[in-house]
Amino acid sequence: MRELIEEYPTTFSSGSFVSAWNLSSGNPSLLFGLLTTTDFGDITISPEDDLIITSERISETDLLKVVPEALSNQVQIELSVDLPDTGTITFDQHRQPRICRRNSQEMEGFGMEYPAFCVEYWPVGDSIPSSGLEQEIALQDSLKDNFGIDLDEHAEYLGAILAAVEDRRVRIRFNESGEKLARRLHEEVETLNDEEVLDLHDTWIVETKSGFTNELEITLREEEYGQLLNEKSVDLNGSNSISESTASEFVRTEQRVPSRLALNADSTQRYELPDIPSSGASDRILKITYDGVLLDEYSIPLVRHVNLNVNVRSGYSSAPSAETPELIFGDSDYTVGRFSWDQRLALSGGSDQENWVVEDESDYEEVMEMVHDSLSGTVKIVDPYLRPDDLTKLVAASEQDANMWVITALYSGEMQDKRQDFESTVSTARQDGKDLHISWVPDSPTPLHDRFLLSKGRSMTFGTSFNSLESNLTIVHEISEEKAAQLEKIFDYWWTNNRFKSQNNVELIDTTY
Repeated sequence: MRELIEEYPTTFSSGSFVSAWNLSSGNPSLLFGLLTTTDFGDITISPEDDLIITSERISETDLLKVVPEALSNQVQIELSVDLPDTGTITFDQHRQPRICRRNSQEMEGFGMEYPAFCVEYWPVGDSIPSSGLEQEIALQDSLKDNFGIDLDEHAEYLGAILAAVEDRRVRIRFNESGEKLARRLHEEVETLNDEEVLDLHDTWIVETKSGFTNELEITLREEEYGQLLNEKSVDLNGSNSISESTASEFVRTEQRVPSRLALNADSTQRYELPDIPSSGASDRILKITYDGVLLDEYSIPLVRHVNLNVNVRSGYSSAPSAETPELIFGDSDYTVGRFSWDQRLALSGGSDQENWVVEDESDYEEVMEMVHDSLSGTVKIVDPYLRPDDLTKLVAASEQDANMWVITALYSGEMQDKRQDFESTVSTARQDGKDLHISWVPDSPTPLHDRFLLSKGRSMTFGTSFNSLESNLTIVHEISEEKAAQLEKIFDYWWTNNRFKSQNNVELIDTTY
């Protein structure tokens, strides 16, 4: 493995070892460790008593010490840091390595700018560190403020050790400033200087090493939650290039944001992006490959790309409250968090599960009959665009013992219009002696996309929301109990985890409890 990384194309004069330590007991425990080719400088921080975070410069040799010579079951990890008033702290454990390549978008969450080859060591059993909630919050805040490391987003990395070697030949950036400047475009276009206008013009920015551009292949693709809908290559020939003056004039005269790519090497070259309209696409992804190997990619949710609305909320409110949803399938060994979500569930069932194509009224009636037969006992439903009238029909069709937990993600304005209707549906359920609880993850981007229903009788995923199931051509999949148990754990995480609720401004609309 070391030979693999030594051949990895990167150069750095000094990197960093960032580590966080819990000193509350007589034996300091490592809460997080990152060895990286990025230089964070020499820093020591103590955000609260018994918590120390330090960054020390390291050499390439120091970094390679935590890279296994061969991929084996266990690797001996030996680390140490010198802290003022504390002395030398050491870490000596056997850990199992996990090898992966992460793109620049993922590495942003660890304070880095480029794609990287990563060796990750995850804690297990007694090696998992313990810390109080206040210490964990202080740790997350300090890492993010001082290093750009987002353990709030990557909470599953608590206790882990990472070694990251960046590939600095190429990286992709999405032009966030373009969205901000777009707000001023119609009123203030004449006041924007040339630099701002060109910044507004460039949707995607690819930065490469000099002389490397001609060997790259850049593709733009649209996906529906991981499923490819359309893909086209970006033409890097001169006939597709755009001059700086043409780019500037386009923005000033058309007064709209185009879909363009800026390629930066020795100088900036701009190119038209291919038109790949795909009905129902959820993500647009730019990919860069070299000699058939993926070097970097960057994904943008389409709703984020076009939605310029701003929603300011006061944060999560715990009133009214609802208890934790009862488990339908028992405990699952599925680990919830970004690491596991990236693996993506294959939901389309095996030979024992059925699929239905809904293309006419008889198909719709057949599927809804199966849905209604599933509405007994504990039922969990995720539908980002669920409307009160559809929910009212589901509650009316449910059995007397139904205990329904529902998560939706309507836009703020729509929820404001429909809140009273949702509350009326809950009131009706209460009068009928049924239990109903509605949680709202407002606006985009949210982790909610797929529509699914979980129950002991039958669990299903839907290609569209209940409000368009009758009118849209779609496919309904029955899913196995194993996959349903994994989805249930994700559902319960969304419903109960206070950090998730705070991050996403989750609000409990109403409950019969």
